[in-house]
Amino acid sequence: MKFNIITPSYNQIQWLGRCLASVADQSTGISPLLTGKDSAHQNNTVSVHHHVQDALSTDGTKRFMQEYAERIAGIIEKRDLTSYYFTFESSADEGMYDAINKGMDTTDGEIISYLNCDEQYLPNTLSFVNSFFNEHPECDILFGSTLLIRPDGTLIAFRKAYPPHRVYILTDHLYLLSCGMFFRRKIVDDGIEFNASLRYSGDADFVVRVLKARYNAAFTQRYLATFAMTGENMSIEEKAKREGKALFTRAPLWAKMLKPLLTITRRAEKFVYGAYFQKTPFSYSIYVGNELHRQSLIAQRASFRWKKQ
Repeated sequence: MKFNIITPSYNQIQWLGRCLASVADQSTGISPLLTGKDSAHQNNTVSVHHHVQDALSTDGTKRFMQEYAERIAGIIEKRDLTSYYFTFESSADEGMYDAINKGMDTTDGEIISYLNCDEQYLPNTLSFVNSFFNEHPECDILFGSTLLIRPDGTLIAFRKAYPPHRVYILTDHLYLLSCGMFFRRKIVDDGIEFNASLRYSGDADFVVRVLKARYNAAFTQRYLATFAMTGENMSIEEKAKREGKALFTRAPLWAKMLKPLLTITRRAEKFVYGAYFQKTPFSYSIYVGNELHRQSLIAQRASFRWKKQ
């Protein structure tokens, strides 16, 4: 099964390398940039095409990607790797969701996801997702759990997935993070892409339309990715809140009237599925500081609450 991972990029060079490494080692076992006895090996079960769609960054991103692409091309030829493929484009776009659409048009894999520059996949995420879709052919879109981390990699909070419901999202918020979302290409082939006119809530809008069209959704409480709270994340801007209010206008009248009750019901469902709880200590492995080795970190305490640092 072939994966297409799209990374929209704009002036995020300080995070991009870690993101790239976390995707590359999904198919090669370890960072493909390592040399010598630790060199990457082939994992034939997961094929990955990672495409970065950059919006004419001015921080050196284009040059960085050119150099990375050249290094990867040499490594692929030398080690005869066929499970990992990297491309990039630097061109003007109309925003992040337009960039994702362009990336999806550039690639042709069966399973699609998008991973922002400040996000990473945890080890063996794509192998797990590959198995999940093979074992559940009825599943069209999968939502996984996510860890919220600081720039130094330490844990802020966990976000465990629980069943997605359209009315919950319309009347409250998208409680499933996009870095843990994977979907079959048939959704795109059927005409559902991201709304390029949106700047902050395109993921929520996309999920709402997918659920409305009655595609089969599933979730897993396995942690699939990390989301770094850099202080510059788009989702915390005031404009994002205004777009969220616009989504609320699309909710059915009964849902608008029952919003407080729906919020209570969603939280009760979250409790039932254990999404408020996480045993500690637990460990996770991410790239911190360089793109050659993952670093294992241990969370002695864990909370579902995100408090601004």
